[in-house]
Amino acid sequence: AWEGPDPRLAAPEAPAATVAIASSRPRALPRAPPVVASLRPWPLMPRRALLWSAAAGCVAAGCTAAPAADEEGALSAATIILRVAEVTDFQEQILRRSAALSDEQKENEGLAFGRSQMVLSTDIVLRNTKLGALPGCAPAALTLGRVKGVAQAGEGKLSGPEMLLMADLYSRAREELRRAFEAMPEAEQRSGKAVARRLRAADEARKQLALEEDAAEAKERARDSREGREARRGLARLGI
Repeated sequence: AWEGPDPRLAAPEAPAATVAIASSRPRALPRAPPVVASLRPWPLMPRRALLWSAAAGCVAAGCTAAPAADEEGALSAATIILRVAEVTDFQEQILRRSAALSDEQKENEGLAFGRSQMVLSTDIVLRNTKLGALPGCAPAALTLGRVKGVAQAGEGKLSGPEMLLMADLYSRAREELRRAFEAMPEAEQRSGKAVARRLRAADEARKQLALEEDAAEAKERARDSREGREARRGLARLGI
């Protein structure tokens, strides 16, 4: 049975954002820096998370190829479908969220996405997964290509209606991925889900590391700011 995101449900917060590697028989890729390798978005950087959700997954799958993939270090078509479904779920939810905000709110929350970002994100998914070549996935690949088309058709900032149209396309692609997955033999589905679970566990570990690093950096910035204020007060008392 399908174990990707339920296409009928809209999560209130952005869920996991992951994607698979170069093809159904990809090669392991070099380890990514921590920020790029973290697949799940964290509150401090939603815009960068959107742009890198596809790219990060390509790297992370290679990083975890030894324990999570088959003996050749490749992900199965079933696992790739599940990983791409997670990408579509995340992209859909964060676009719907952005579409409901004013321009100022988008900037404040890091949700002011550019057309080039959406084009690049889509290109990465389609190129690195070779999605259209996977069994039953040609319709989903075509639908994702339409996301890129929406971004390229206009100029300037993405409008709310454009974002909602993209979100609808991501939802449609996920439903098409579900049908492709459920058409696979039961054994392939079970194996694909097992690998996808291990990859999600690795995603969580990277997310936690990134959160800890962000917290440490914020603490350091606060300390530097406090010391700077104290130094300025000292200079003021000396009349400098």
